[in-house]
Amino acid sequence: MKNYKTLQLPVLIALAAACVWCIHAGYQSVVLHQGSFFNELVRPAAGDQFMRLALVLAFGLVLLVQAYINNRPSGKKEKTAQDQFSESDALYRAIVETSPEAILISDLDGRLIMANHRAALMNGVKDEKEIIGQNFYDFIAPDDRPHARENAQIVFATGILQNLEYAMVRKDGSCFPGELNLSIICDEKGNPRYFLRIIRDITQRKKAEEELRQQQHFLASMFSSIQDGISILDKDLIIKNVNPIMEKLYRHALPLIGKKCHSAYHGSDLPCAVCPSRKTLATGLAAYETSPLHDDRGAITGWLELYTFPLIDIASRELIGVIEYVRDITEKRKAEALIQQTQRMDSIGVLAGGIAHDFNNILTAILVNVSLAKINTAQENPLYEMLASVEKATFRARGLTQQLLTFSRGGTPVKTVSSLADLIRDACEFALHGSNVRCTFSFAKDLWPAEIDEGQITQVFHNLVINADQAMPEGGTIALTAENCTLAQSPAVPLAQGAYCKIVVSDTGIGIPAEYIQKIFDPYFTTKQKGTGLGLATTYSIIKKHNGFISVDSAPGKGTTFCIYLPALPHGESPAPQAAVTTCKSGAKILVMDDDETIRGTLGELFKSMGHFVTLADEGAQMLKIYEQALAAKEPFDLVILDLTVPGAMGGKEAMGHLLRINPNVKAIVSSGYAHDPIMAQFKKYGFCATIAKPYNFDDLQRVLQAALAG
Repeated sequence: MKNYKTLQLPVLIALAAACVWCIHAGYQSVVLHQGSFFNELVRPAAGDQFMRLALVLAFGLVLLVQAYINNRPSGKKEKTAQDQFSESDALYRAIVETSPEAILISDLDGRLIMANHRAALMNGVKDEKEIIGQNFYDFIAPDDRPHARENAQIVFATGILQNLEYAMVRKDGSCFPGELNLSIICDEKGNPRYFLRIIRDITQRKKAEEELRQQQHFLASMFSSIQDGISILDKDLIIKNVNPIMEKLYRHALPLIGKKCHSAYHGSDLPCAVCPSRKTLATGLAAYETSPLHDDRGAITGWLELYTFPLIDIASRELIGVIEYVRDITEKRKAEALIQQTQRMDSIGVLAGGIAHDFNNILTAILVNVSLAKINTAQENPLYEMLASVEKATFRARGLTQQLLTFSRGGTPVKTVSSLADLIRDACEFALHGSNVRCTFSFAKDLWPAEIDEGQITQVFHNLVINADQAMPEGGTIALTAENCTLAQSPAVPLAQGAYCKIVVSDTGIGIPAEYIQKIFDPYFTTKQKGTGLGLATTYSIIKKHNGFISVDSAPGKGTTFCIYLPALPHGESPAPQAAVTTCKSGAKILVMDDDETIRGTLGELFKSMGHFVTLADEGAQMLKIYEQALAAKEPFDLVILDLTVPGAMGGKEAMGHLLRINPNVKAIVSSGYAHDPIMAQFKKYGFCATIAKPYNFDDLQRVLQAALAG
């Protein structure tokens, strides 16, 4: 090519000269007919040939000129193929070296033959020459190498694999996560020759993914651990997600996801008439409603509070669904009902206490008059037995008033050392009067006595026997056993070590379902249509106040067994025998304060019949005035009997405080129809020397008088 360009100009000049000569010669010969050196040639027959030759030479000249113009030197050095290859190589090298990813080429065995600078830095070295010749698989963590080789075989067969993740190893042994794209490089014949690997360090991405995963885990954990139900609905009211509490509330309708909310939660094919979710979808605002909770049969088993909130798409800011927040308020409603019931019971308690007090006053008048009548009637007289029956019935009525007080108000037990056998037998037989159920008793002969409030413990067994009777409508047997036992500390019986009386009450009734066992001692819990739910709650309270324990064992169709432990007096101790009822030494001066005129009059007659001198007062202020006058006259009273409660005036507690300031050595007996008043249980703390609960008979009064006057 170079030689051709060198010869181009001389040839062009020669051709131009020949062309000019031919044209000139032809002109002279043909046109001017002048002779010349070429006259022989220029004959009339040869003129056309000269012209044709001249035209050919001219055409050749034009072509040569065009060729010269096209190929004349430009002033720049012409690029060779080698130069062009060098430029392309430099361009590709620049692309490879400036890539943010590591680029490596290896042979089919993994030996590196090319690597960019980023690959060196990623491996923890400064120069890529340090890794050329090494095996690529040495840069992969040992656990991932088998998988990497398997993927290389797949690429060898298919051509390319993308987004492969391996743990990569640096020169110092540290690891980082890498994402690898692997492809094959073939020769001009299409035969695989090399592997091309492009690796990206995805440490930051993995860190971001882990942070996102942790955040998602936190949100999922919070979603699952919230102790209220959460449901996510789309705009068509289809459930998209629920938390475990929601599944628990509607376990009868599982699975919930994918169902319409009104179908899953309410068993309805149509949306609810009052639906807060629809309201939120319509307004974009939060809404609230209460909703019944149904079982699989459609029965209402509880109540829910339902809050709904709009679910907004972050990107479009459009409403895409509803978040339902559900709270089970069944227990809350029960508690509210319990508070209302308690408030009603408090009101009833005040009323019942007043009735019991007044009723005990009436019973006291009856008992004292019956006692006077018995004193004046010979025992062999048939009238005496009638009076005894009246007295016994009146004492039973006293038990009913005590139960009424315990039921409505509770109270601190007024404990005395008592024998349980007779008390239990009397309570059970009285409760079953007129029933087709009978009791059997099996008591240890040496059953230890217990320090109890007889009225309250009587109520315990009365309640248990009534429950057993109601559990056996067709009749049956209630078995009662009592024995002595000494307890060691045990989780099964959470009582202190010591001596106890163990009483077991068993029936053959319908039994109690397992799901109710833990609730039977709860206030107001009952399975009876007309039950109040207070009988066993009162029983539990009484036993607990006696530092005892009660448990229950039952199964449907197998009856029920209650086991009661009451603290007992160690062997050798027994109830103090009642003092023989003897006539007190006559002549004592007694001051009686009671607001009930009948009781005052009856006691006055009774004490006069016993030979005592009696002064009566209807309230505390009058009593104090009489007492001070007698003390000033040096004729003090030997004994004062004070009624604890005097409506609208000074009662026994306040009056006793004044008496102690007047005379610290005063002897006073407190009496009340509120047998469970704390003052009755702790009378000595308030300065009294004795107590007597209304109603009482002649023997009770005589016994207390003897103790007080002798003290």
